[in-house]
Amino acid sequence: MRIRKFIAVLIFAVISLTSSAQDSFMLRNHIQVTKKWDKFSTGIKFENRTKDCWLIRPTLGYTFKPWLKAELSYEFNHSYSKNPCHKAMLGLIGSIRQGNLYVRLRERYVSSWDITETGPYQHGNVLRSLLMVQYSIPGCIINPFASVELYTWEKWQKSRHLVGIKLPVDSHNEFEIAYLYMTFADKPSAVHGLNIAYNLDF
Repeated sequence: MRIRKFIAVLIFAVISLTSSAQDSFMLRNHIQVTKKWDKFSTGIKFENRTKDCWLIRPTLGYTFKPWLKAELSYEFNHSYSKNPCHKAMLGLIGSIRQGNLYVRLRERYVSSWDITETGPYQHGNVLRSLLMVQYSIPGCIINPFASVELYTWEKWQKSRHLVGIKLPVDSHNEFEIAYLYMTFADKPSAVHGLNIAYNLDF
C-alpha cells in the first residue's frame, strides 16, 4: 500500500510540474525484451514519444567481462514532424556494483540517415554519453536512480536527465517510472515529461 501511494504521489508531482511549466511536455514510454545466451544477448525495443516520434530498435550484445559489454543496434525512427530516419549504433557499457550501489557508464556512437523523397540522404553523427546511478534499498522493491545523457559531436547538442524509481517484479520483469528533463543547444525551451518503461529479461 505504501508503494502504491508513493508511485501515485510521484506521478502527481510530475504532472503538476509539467502542467505549470511553460516548456513542452512529453510522455515517453517503451517496452524492451532481452534474451541472453551465455555471453551473447539479443533484444528489441519499442518506444513512443508524444509529439516527437516512435521507434523500433533491435540489438545484438556481447559480454566481454561481467563489468564490460558491447552492443550493436539498428533503429528505425519515425518522426511526427520531420522525415523518418535509419540509425546504426555501436555502444560500449561499463558497470560496477558495490553493495547496494550500482553505477553504469555507456558510450554510444550513432550514425543516422534521414529519409528524403528527393535528393541524397542527410547523414549525421552523434556521441551519446550516459551515466546512471542506482541504489537498491534493503527490504524494499523500490530502487531509486538518476541518470544524465549528453549528446555531442564536435559540440554539445542536447542533454537528457532522468530521476525516478525502478520496480523489479521478479528476476525477469521490471517497471520504471521517472521524471524526464531535456535541454537543447539550438532551442531556448526545455522538455519536461514522464518516462514509463517495462523491461523483460529472460
